[in-house]
Amino acid sequence: MERLLAFLARPRSPGLLAALAIALSLPALSLGFQLDDHYLRLALGRPALEVAWQRSPLDAFAFFRGEPGFTHAARDAGSVPWWVDERLKLAFARPLSGLTHGLDFALWPGSPVLMHTHSLLWLGLCVAAGALLFRELDLPPPAAALAALAFALDDAHGTPAAWIANRNALVATAFALLALVAHHRWRARGWRPGALLAPASLLLGLLGGEVAVAAGAYLLGYALFVDRAPLRARLVSLVPCGAVSLAWALAYRGLGYGTAHSTLYVDPGATPGPFLEAFVRRAPVLFLGQWTLPADLNGLMSTAAQRGYWLAGVAVVIAVGALLAPLLRRDAHARLFATGMALSLVPAAATFPSNRLLMLAGVGGAGLLGLWLAQWRDLPPEGSAGRVVRRVALGLALLFHFALAPLGLLGAADGVRMLGGVPTGAVASLGPDLGGRHLLIVQAPSAFLAGQSLLERTLAGAPAVARAHVLASGLGPLSVTRLDARTLEVAPEGGYMAEAGSLGRDGAPPQPLDPHHMLGIFDRLYRVEPFAVGARVELGGFEAEIVEATADGRPARVRFTFDAALEDDRHAWRSWRAGEFAPFELPAPGQTVVLPSPRVFP
Repeated sequence: MERLLAFLARPRSPGLLAALAIALSLPALSLGFQLDDHYLRLALGRPALEVAWQRSPLDAFAFFRGEPGFTHAARDAGSVPWWVDERLKLAFARPLSGLTHGLDFALWPGSPVLMHTHSLLWLGLCVAAGALLFRELDLPPPAAALAALAFALDDAHGTPAAWIANRNALVATAFALLALVAHHRWRARGWRPGALLAPASLLLGLLGGEVAVAAGAYLLGYALFVDRAPLRARLVSLVPCGAVSLAWALAYRGLGYGTAHSTLYVDPGATPGPFLEAFVRRAPVLFLGQWTLPADLNGLMSTAAQRGYWLAGVAVVIAVGALLAPLLRRDAHARLFATGMALSLVPAAATFPSNRLLMLAGVGGAGLLGLWLAQWRDLPPEGSAGRVVRRVALGLALLFHFALAPLGLLGAADGVRMLGGVPTGAVASLGPDLGGRHLLIVQAPSAFLAGQSLLERTLAGAPAVARAHVLASGLGPLSVTRLDARTLEVAPEGGYMAEAGSLGRDGAPPQPLDPHHMLGIFDRLYRVEPFAVGARVELGGFEAEIVEATADGRPARVRFTFDAALEDDRHAWRSWRAGEFAPFELPAPGQTVVLPSPRVFP
């Protein structure tokens, strides 16, 4: 241990730790394009295959801006389902990250390997900046070394490093950390350039991605607990970075960025009430992901298991708080890290729990871990209950943060591939005979993944469909009734947009842990407002009418009335079967067929 700590204390250790993190993430080089990466190909590729999706690199992540006309066009193309709220807003301002992708598509448009290499370089910068921060803060050398190592091995970096479209988290975190380094040098050492470089770096972080908002938590913690100046001077020191953050926030809102009308994303500024509710549900799971098991496991669980996982998160909050309480009482840096980590969970709770949202929370977590581990010799006397507890805690900390975390980095590419491979594998099954026709997918495990398949089909150069619609999606059985020559009624078990983890297979109770539960998350992306019975949605060539609704306003039975006979040759019918889209045989008038639960994963 002494040799390791001495090695990590060397001047070159930030670069060596960056190289270690990159080495553990090298499996990403074989990942190719996945999920939103294909959207970037469509948005930034030249020439554009779909003019409607073409974007400037400065606006690459403005998916939907709440414009009904564009939403209707995306719906008719099959990119979003028919139940989408026409006011849907999913618009993120990440111009700096967009420019990095623009560079990719300008220099090596057909090489995902080089794009992944580009992302890994940003990972290296993040890790090096984190190690530099721990050293600059004048922590005890063993604590700084252990914190830097824990941050380098943090599996929260895995998905942003492996998934090209998630590079924004790396860009934002790298500049946020450099802002903290510059601010500390200015305040602690009188380094005047830091007064300008800190807000400048913070601005670059915010332009990289919303993740950088959490840097404000660390700046606040620094002013409260570490800065030695009088209180007024400490508060004044926050003005430059505070002014930059305020200007960014006003511009963000003023230019129409943000999220709205989605269950999956909750905007804390626009809808504080629903966000508070979401924070209570998500924060303990995120805290659990920071300290023990990944938050992503929550998405693979049944609703009953999710409740247990939430309780486990609350228990870990209490246990970690009790364990670290002596350290927090006597160490100002510990209070800085705790403040930054805790407040970083606020923006992270704006969407479903995942460790990839813990980039900046991990800075505080690693700092606290390093400080605590550096004091392992100060355990209570042999034989006391306190010593047993601390030894168990020490073993768990070493297990989760130094043994299992590297495996998370190594396996991150496989996690992205598991989901991204579903639409990629189904593209060919749509068939070559769809040019100019209306594609109607009666059942899909997820409307989001069906839309991804259609997007990838476009990128593959297949003949364009006239329109495409998913009639129903979900993980339960689907009842399909034909009323007459032009009318179908569909009724998915549990209704549309069923809560993730609430459905089992073919009427069986949901399994506590099943990767299929994850798919239920994505169909809640497109809407939050309830439907009323009798509501109608006009679609290209047909109409959807809500015949029955669940108690919370989700469609339970929907009647689709077409302008032409269902057998019209302009229609191409498909349904999910055994991991692909297969031709769907229409029932005769008056007949009902029940399609089994769609299976995606083995």
